[in-house]
Amino acid sequence: MKIIENPSIVLLGMWNLGILQPKWFIDEFPDIIKEKEIPFEVNIQINALRFTIDDGNIQINPMPDKLIIRKIDGNTAVLDKIINLTKGIVKKLPHTPITAIGHNIGYELEESEEFGIEGINQYQEYEDKYKEFYSEAVLLNNNIKHSISFTDFTVNINYQIDRTKKNIGFNYNYPIKDRKTIENAIENLKMNIVKSTELYGRVVKNVR
Repeated sequence: MKIIENPSIVLLGMWNLGILQPKWFIDEFPDIIKEKEIPFEVNIQINALRFTIDDGNIQINPMPDKLIIRKIDGNTAVLDKIINLTKGIVKKLPHTPITAIGHNIGYELEESEEFGIEGINQYQEYEDKYKEFYSEAVLLNNNIKHSISFTDFTVNINYQIDRTKKNIGFNYNYPIKDRKTIENAIENLKMNIVKSTELYGRVVKNVR
């Protein structure tokens, strides 16, 4: 099991990029952000910013419809910084509409592993079926999504198979009812990382 998508928090809503500039973060979070200057990238096509803090351990990616905060490197203490930073952003911008919060993490399977749910591994069978229609057809990938609903959240499991590898992604999605729901959802990040490894062990099996 190898992490291919580092853990992240995604806050869906309406964000003001005029506020979410590096200088605002430096001024508002001196206990978390020690950098005096933060270089940043601008994607004009999608109107997005991207910059890193904490010696490159944390990436912040503001967009008009979402704010993504991702762990790039470092130990579990970085996750605590991400949680505290995210909660602080929400508290300092109380009028920002937030509609949902997601936690994302993705893994690549080892060569000795395959998905343990029947039917998901049938890459070659799907390609053979398409070759019945078009002899030259080549199946590039097979993506299957399962959504599991719980009382307060939904887990989306994305199974991805291509010709060389198998990946699995977990998205924990929390619809927002009130500000307390936001705080609780943010704090669940570390718990959901642990849950994703547990769920990985149940839906992936070793075949060698």
